[in-house]
Amino acid sequence: MNDAGNLQRHIDAVHFKKIIKHCEICGKGFTNRLSHVGHLRVYHGIGRTFDCMVCGKQFNHRSNYSEHFNRHHSGDGKRYKCETCGTTLKSKYER
Repeated sequence: MNDAGNLQRHIDAVHFKKIIKHCEICGKGFTNRLSHVGHLRVYHGIGRTFDCMVCGKQFNHRSNYSEHFNRHHSGDGKRYKCETCGTTLKSKYER
């Protein structure tokens, strides 16, 4: 770690599981701010959503929106090719 504060936050969160924030609605505890914000969006519908400008579908996380847009609305989206059979897939997670 470059900073002593970052090291201490890492130790507290990862190794000691120190709770720094609780959900005001359900009481669940969180070891970092971002997991608390994500929890509020996903489980309680509070906070920013990422809306697809093409089809209107809503996403709780920017990465989910980006993956959706690339798979469904981008003609030049990245493709993955199976080295064994040559099948082209839109996602590295597709089977």
